[in-house]
Amino acid sequence: MELPVGYRFKPFEDELVKYYLLARVTGNPMPWNPIIECDLYDVKTPGEIFDEASNQKVWYCFTRLKKRGKRVFRRAGGGTWHGQSSAFKILDRDNNFQVIGEKKTFTFDMKNEVKKCNKWIMHEFSLVGEYEGCDLVLCKIKKEALKDDGSVSQTCWQEQEANTNNNNQVEEALQNMEAFLMNDNEEAMQRDGRLLTNGNEEAMQRDGRLLMNEYLRLITDGGIRTNDGVDKASDNNADAVQYNSGFSQ
Repeated sequence: MELPVGYRFKPFEDELVKYYLLARVTGNPMPWNPIIECDLYDVKTPGEIFDEASNQKVWYCFTRLKKRGKRVFRRAGGGTWHGQSSAFKILDRDNNFQVIGEKKTFTFDMKNEVKKCNKWIMHEFSLVGEYEGCDLVLCKIKKEALKDDGSVSQTCWQEQEANTNNNNQVEEALQNMEAFLMNDNEEAMQRDGRLLTNGNEEAMQRDGRLLMNEYLRLITDGGIRTNDGVDKASDNNADAVQYNSGFSQ
């Protein structure tokens, strides 16, 4: 399947790890896939593997690392892939910026090469977590034309600075988000606490007034009944006494 004119295969780094490398390792289907399978650590140089004469300047490939214990051998053809930076974390933008992979940068140096017109730079993506240590990696390889005053180390240093700044920005954004959520939760808890306290106080006052009113009503009703009973009993007793007295006389 060919991409329409004007379109380019240029996924983000977390997309390369999620939708291509992880899918390739687990055997799941991948989206439209221009990534080739090749052995970068064989007898061929990058210029022999990729079409250096074409206008294309970026290639993607799956390759397997050649390990002996924890050591990785990176010789290829008459040269070697040399590491230029420590691993950078690849964060999943769609899943709370969880770490899903790592990226390392390498340059290819030919033995006994005097004049360098082009330089091959490779970004190697690997998985972490459950599939950490898997020998299958995804590589993004590009050809850089070097100027007279330029250098590969300068190019890699600039990329490393860009990656560091990007990671710092992501970490700062995460810290700001956590601080915002914590403050928001605290404010919500305080607000809810005030509502509950005010609600309880109002309810207690309301219930207290109701109880007091009921108590007063009972006292009043009791007093009325008591007074009526006493008065009526007194009147009845007086009448009875007068009646009995008159009868006896």
